[in-house]
Amino acid sequence: MNAEFFQSWSADMAYVLGVVCADGCLVEHGNGYHCLNITSKDVSWLQQLQRTLQAEQKIGIKRRAYQLQILSSSF
Repeated sequence: MNAEFFQSWSADMAYVLGVVCADGCLVEHGNGYHCLNITSKDVSWLQQLQRTLQAEQKIGIKRRAYQLQILSSSF
């Protein structure tokens, strides 16, 4: 993921921030890493978010939906 993505205001940043608030969650792990999870039934929408965030992480399957999970020590 582009570590600078949330550092400056843009239309893409505002959209992704809204997505995280509506359909995602942020988790802080005890080892200092943070995890951004976004879950949706629409895999093509998650693929677009993945491209927007420049995330290299793969989209996984979670029961009846898909999940983009980004683990980082920088956000």
